[in-house]
Amino acid sequence: MLSPMIYRFGEIELDTARYELRVGGTVRPLERQVYALLALLIENRERLITTDELIEKVWDGRVVSDAAVASRIKSARRALGDDGRTQRYIRTLPRRGYRFVAEVRPESSPIATPDTAGEPVRPSIAVLPFHTIGKPGPYATFADALPHDLILELARLRWLMVTARASSFRARGTVVDPVETGRLLGVRYCLRGNVESVARNLAVSVELADCRDGSIVWADRFSGTMEDVHAFRAEIVARILVALEIRIPLHEADRARLAVSENLDAWSAFHLGLQHVYRFNRNDNATAAGLFRQAVKLDPGFARAHAGLSFVHFQTAFLRHTDDLRSEIELARQFAERGFELDPLDPFVNFVMGRTFWLAGDLESSLSWLERSHRDQPELRPGHLCAGLDRNTIGPWRRRAGACRSGHAA
Repeated sequence: MLSPMIYRFGEIELDTARYELRVGGTVRPLERQVYALLALLIENRERLITTDELIEKVWDGRVVSDAAVASRIKSARRALGDDGRTQRYIRTLPRRGYRFVAEVRPESSPIATPDTAGEPVRPSIAVLPFHTIGKPGPYATFADALPHDLILELARLRWLMVTARASSFRARGTVVDPVETGRLLGVRYCLRGNVESVARNLAVSVELADCRDGSIVWADRFSGTMEDVHAFRAEIVARILVALEIRIPLHEADRARLAVSENLDAWSAFHLGLQHVYRFNRNDNATAAGLFRQAVKLDPGFARAHAGLSFVHFQTAFLRHTDDLRSEIELARQFAERGFELDPLDPFVNFVMGRTFWLAGDLESSLSWLERSHRDQPELRPGHLCAGLDRNTIGPWRRRAGACRSGHAA
């Protein structure tokens, strides 16, 4: 696997570890597709990139107009201080494609990677102390209790590395820039918030920031009364956990799309695989399978990557992408069992295990696994909906699952 690099040309740097373009040391914001286009051209500067390859890599093969491609090329040139007349950096070869022509000095990125750090780079987060606005009075401890509860709950997620409270609370009383927070604490994300009390009402605002570029990934505001402050606190924690379980993987997948596939670490490959598998079609399912296999190869002990492969084979059987349903059901079970061996507490692993029993027609066992997937962490319920469906539609589902098991259409 190739290590992240910093490509320098003149006073410009493209940092593939931080997904940044810097000009004179200052980060220059780019649209996602413009960054992906630049990275593709620079990393393959020894050859021509055809328009078809550009569309395949940057737009995932979707149908786009020539005008859309030209617009992104123009934006990339503008970011570099180039234009279509001088073409100092990006040269157009009419009816053939594009090539990056400036002299580039590549250097290995100092940021730790699986190759340099000796372990997979999983997402990491620091929950910072919440600030109080106004006079909280008897509820002054509320602002401390929220991040403390969040740290405890997030620490139960095996896929997310959480900074200890003693470290993250060093930022108490200061307004710290997310990028600086990431540098000091060595994390990708930070969660921060404010607590405001007015009369008998409480308002809590939170935001999740990406420490690599300071961008806001997600933000929300919660309101309640002081009549039952403990229930309000529990509700906020639950809703934030659900948001982080969704938003961080989606954001990781979006950033992973900017990297060439050889540069993906196990966690990035997994998150990107999830983005494809949830599109529920044959081509994306095959792409997801390749990404999950890449994640397993990079980290054989990655339970969720094995569960992802179980998900792929479940979908192949359920959507009838093959005539050999029995083999797909068996593979789905094998990968789910391997994931369970590695991490029996992971809710996603238990979720896919439950679906393999459902696929084999054992709905009673399926229900117990799906309930198990959210029993220990009721805020995170990948199996909650399916468990409800099992209870309410067990008759029709039994017939469909039986058809999958026998290999005949329902």
